[in-house]
Amino acid sequence: MRHLKKKGFRVTITQSESEFISLLSTHQHDVAWIVSDCSTQLNQDQQEQFKRAVVNFHNSGRGLFIYGDNDPYYYQANLVLPLLVNTRFVGDTPGSKVMSYGKADNSAEFDAENLIFSGINYLHEGFTICYPESDGKLTHIAKSSDGYPCISFLDSVPGEHGRIVLDTGFTKLYCGWDDSGQARYVVNATVYLLDVENRFQ
Repeated sequence: MRHLKKKGFRVTITQSESEFISLLSTHQHDVAWIVSDCSTQLNQDQQEQFKRAVVNFHNSGRGLFIYGDNDPYYYQANLVLPLLVNTRFVGDTPGSKVMSYGKADNSAEFDAENLIFSGINYLHEGFTICYPESDGKLTHIAKSSDGYPCISFLDSVPGEHGRIVLDTGFTKLYCGWDDSGQARYVVNATVYLLDVENRFQ
């Protein structure tokens, strides 16, 4: 998170799902990250509150960065992905490779023309990772070495909803960080999620 702070972002970190729900309702944040776990401490009613809070945040025009990883480390993501983008995370496929600058349709490459990857030549895909069960509403911009989409986005519709970035390998946040473009990637993606051209005109 220090890389975001260096760029002037104010960052709030919580490991409590209940606190996360409360923070979303304060309207003090422009982007929310969801880094999923394998289970939840929320009861059924609280899980419904979590869903509503995330969907309301999205519908207010603000950005969501949603991470999963190998089965079963996508519990929180899968609470909201069917509502947001009409798909969910599944699977547990080999990773541990470094993707390169190229085309989103090629395995182990990312879309060189997408601004999320501006200034990035290489990016770690994570260790064992998941993938979206279907395309849903997503545009895929990177494919893992195992041939599945691993980074995707949903663009905003002004007045309807904000942007979303999905990443299927949260282990890239702490594995191989110094070997490829993780720091630049998380900053670029968070800036993209701000949607400044539509929200702050």
